[in-house]
Amino acid sequence: MGSEGKLYYSQRQYTKASSSTEEKDENGSGENPELQQNRNESGISGENAENTDIAIATESDKENQTGIISGNSSDIARDSKELIARSVFAEGIENFTADVTKVESERIVRFRLTTENNGKKVKTLHTVNLRNRIQVLKPDDAFATAGSTDIRITIVGAPNSIDAGNSKILSYDASGPIDPTTVVWKITDGADKGSFPALDPTYGKLTVNNNATGTITVTVSARTADGKQTATSAPVTIQINNNRIVTGIETETKSVLVAAGYNGLNLNSEIIWKYVYSDGTKGKDNVPVIWTMDKPDNCSYASVTSEGQISVGSEAGTSDKGSFTVRATNSEHNVSNTITVKIARIDLSLPGNNATYTVGTKKELHCTYMEGGQVVETIDGNNTSAIVNITTTKKPENASDYNAGGNFAENDIGSWNVKATVNLTERAGYDIVDVHIEKINQFSVIWSHETEGITLGDPKDSIDIVSADDNYACNPHHQYGFSISYDKSNINYIKNINWSLGGTYTGISIDPSNNNVTTIRISKTAKSGFVLHADYTGVTYQNEEISLHAEKEVKVANGMEIIPLNEDKQHAYIGESYLMQVQVKVYDANGVESKLRICDNVNKTDLSEFSIRGNLNGTAQLSSDKKNWDYYPADNPKDYGSEETATATLQRIPGVIFSNKNNALFVESIKFTLTEPSFSSNIVSSGSDSIEIGENKELYLELQNRKNESVNKDVTWYVNDGKTNLNVYTSQCGKNSKVTFFADRPGTYVIKAEYHTTQNSVKYAVKTLQVRRPDVQLSIQGMDEVSKGGTASYWLQVTIDGNVKNDIDVQWSGDWPATFNHDSSKSNNMDKVGVAFSQWAESCTIKAGINYAGENFEIEKTIKIK
Repeated sequence: MGSEGKLYYSQRQYTKASSSTEEKDENGSGENPELQQNRNESGISGENAENTDIAIATESDKENQTGIISGNSSDIARDSKELIARSVFAEGIENFTADVTKVESERIVRFRLTTENNGKKVKTLHTVNLRNRIQVLKPDDAFATAGSTDIRITIVGAPNSIDAGNSKILSYDASGPIDPTTVVWKITDGADKGSFPALDPTYGKLTVNNNATGTITVTVSARTADGKQTATSAPVTIQINNNRIVTGIETETKSVLVAAGYNGLNLNSEIIWKYVYSDGTKGKDNVPVIWTMDKPDNCSYASVTSEGQISVGSEAGTSDKGSFTVRATNSEHNVSNTITVKIARIDLSLPGNNATYTVGTKKELHCTYMEGGQVVETIDGNNTSAIVNITTTKKPENASDYNAGGNFAENDIGSWNVKATVNLTERAGYDIVDVHIEKINQFSVIWSHETEGITLGDPKDSIDIVSADDNYACNPHHQYGFSISYDKSNINYIKNINWSLGGTYTGISIDPSNNNVTTIRISKTAKSGFVLHADYTGVTYQNEEISLHAEKEVKVANGMEIIPLNEDKQHAYIGESYLMQVQVKVYDANGVESKLRICDNVNKTDLSEFSIRGNLNGTAQLSSDKKNWDYYPADNPKDYGSEETATATLQRIPGVIFSNKNNALFVESIKFTLTEPSFSSNIVSSGSDSIEIGENKELYLELQNRKNESVNKDVTWYVNDGKTNLNVYTSQCGKNSKVTFFADRPGTYVIKAEYHTTQNSVKYAVKTLQVRRPDVQLSIQGMDEVSKGGTASYWLQVTIDGNVKNDIDVQWSGDWPATFNHDSSKSNNMDKVGVAFSQWAESCTIKAGINYAGENFEIEKTIKIK
């Protein structure tokens, strides 16, 4: 049956002439061999066999063109006539067979159908009556010779849907004999969503994955019993029900322990994450995740890559750095979870690392082992330990292994290595652990710490740094290289000195000792210090010989760097400090780089052989804190915008770095652009810039640099390019250095504040003040007509801005007919002037004037004389 369970029916009529012999096959028969075999296998012939074709086929026959056709038909028929078009004969069909046993005797063909409706299977028998009489061949002639091409295999009992995470056993039905050992169940679409048993492909148990969604399509196939052909079922598609939601991820790994300083743990290789669903179930598959630090801002001592590679700093594991948390995130469902990683740390404080002990000093042992910032075990004074293992990995030839208790003896003179180890795999309570953690301390034992040793240069300087690209002599006595000091109160002299290096150091070599003398050679590229050993014999005043050993770690200086400290490192501003720090690179015996700052806080600093100079005449001096250098460019306007190179040259630092070289030890340069500084300026005053006569206004210059910081400069003030109307004409910047402007007369006043950005560059800030001209109204009060030879009194009324003023000084004058008793008065009616008029005139003009705010105002009045 087809996947749709449909049965189709059709009928066609044609004549023998429709099958032309003009179109022949390869054998010249004119017939299609395949169709000929179909007609023979049908076993049907009769009077009208040549002109009627009845075809019944399933949907799969239609799709695959493998349906069996009864009657006389041909794919190459011509002039055929379709009597009944191909149509659906039945639906819901699970199986279909035809019974032709009575086709000859009763002209009846029976069809057996198996259908399924609402889960119930129904078998029915249908009868078709044939109009024409036909002949059925014997079985040996037809059915016995038929092949297995008409055997079909069908999936039965397949559900419409299946829940994710569940299984369903599927069955099949075959229309003929098949070999059951050749049955193969297969997922043809959605193979990643489920599976059939891999070890038994004949078993139709379909298992759907927990996280599967959508649909899954399956088929079943088998070989026919005669082995001639493989029958394959139509595909069956099943809906997957998955109402579960991924709510998170979980792992069985609950605790991780890793050593401080270890970078070899990959969490992706060690931890398996699985989905957690909304119904409480968990998935079976390993879930891909991306790793991050849970709180990266709070953890500077550890990190993790997105692939899960963990790195832990050597400083980690202390009480405040004992653990960190990493987060695993599944991006597909945006779910995550965290794991806390604890850090194992071991500290071997005694014997001290790089320490030097003298014969007779007490042997001590102190070791602390920590997990997650908590102390787990402490060894203090003995070697008994349940966790930490103490071993001696290097010692003098005649010395015993290191043990606490007792004192260092003569046999202990030499170099030692003591190691503390913890096997982390034996630590309980952790799911994942690093292999082990260890701490090795190196130290040496000498005869006398105060009197026996190796010195460099003058013993009182305690120098331990030499420069690269130089050679250094090793001699028992002189102070121009390495020498030996010893207890002269006990030892008369020394002999048989053997100088050697305590290891192999790149770029550093020593010549063989010859008559107690040798030379150490340090290359120009050496970036490691070294440990110098001296083994020698001391002869006492009693002629006793004592074997002595001394060693000294010597650091090598190689290279200098200049570090600019200003925010703007590309420009040096005229008049401002270009702050820089100068450091010498120093390497210890382990090749670890440190920096020696060249400044006054270096012990016993003598900077007479150090300088910083610029090619454009800039100069440098120690900063006020004596830690850095202030470089000041020269103020030459022609150099503004030019590039200057400041070069630091170091010959040596006496008492700090020892060198035999007479030429410059280190030279380093830095470049920057000389730039005129930029300032923002503003003349600040309160209130409006329009003021009244007699009003005073305070002003000051506010000056800021490019960092918006207040700057103080000398200021010269000008008013209308002159020096008027101000109380003072020089000041400083800022509100604490104000000048006062006096508004004594109306007009426009341009105020300038002059300052220097550099010694040779003048700038101005400008502000305009407007002093308003007042509204002055004058009126002479008195008689307009007088008699000839008569007298009259007059006074001047003054109104300014609408206000009558009574105390303004008034000046009087007039034509010849007028004679004033006095020529001045005040502007009020209590202070009048008397005027006598001539008898010979017909009229007379009198005048009154005032001066207000530096400006003259005048009015006149004509008097008639009758």
